[in-house]
Amino acid sequence: MHILYNSNKGDETKLETESKHFVAEFWGVKPDKLNNIKKIKKDMELAVVKAKGHILNSFSHKFSPQGVSVVITISESNLSIHTFPESEYCAMDIYTCGKTCPDKAINYLIKEFQPKKSNVIEITRGTKKGIQIKKSKLTF
Repeated sequence: MHILYNSNKGDETKLETESKHFVAEFWGVKPDKLNNIKKIKKDMELAVVKAKGHILNSFSHKFSPQGVSVVITISESNLSIHTFPESEYCAMDIYTCGKTCPDKAINYLIKEFQPKKSNVIEITRGTKKGIQIKKSKLTF
C-alpha cells in the first residue's frame, strides 16, 4: 500500500493511492436514452450513490443537434459520460479511490442504458505493481 499525505488536513491524515478506473463503452443503446440530458445526469448521480461516492460538483452539456456530456467530480475522483445517439453509442469513465465500489456504478448504468453490447476495462492504479489492466467481467 502506498501512502500520501493530504495537504488540506495536515500530515496526520493518510490517504491510500490505490484506485480503480473503469473504462466502458455501450453499443446498441436507444438514441432517445442517449439524448436525454436530465435522465443521464440523474443516472450518473445515482451511479455515484451506488458506488458510495460523494458528489462535489457536476457539469452537463447538450450538443446540437444531439449528444450529451456529463462530468461529475466526486471526493473520490470523477465520473464522465459522452453520448453519440446517432451511433447508439456512449463512452464512460469511472475513476475512484478509497472505499468506493465503481463496479456497482457500472452495473447500475448497464441496467439503465440497456446496451446490446458493452465493453468494460478495469484499470488498477497507484500500486507498487504499476498500472494493471484487465477486461471486466461486466463486459457482454
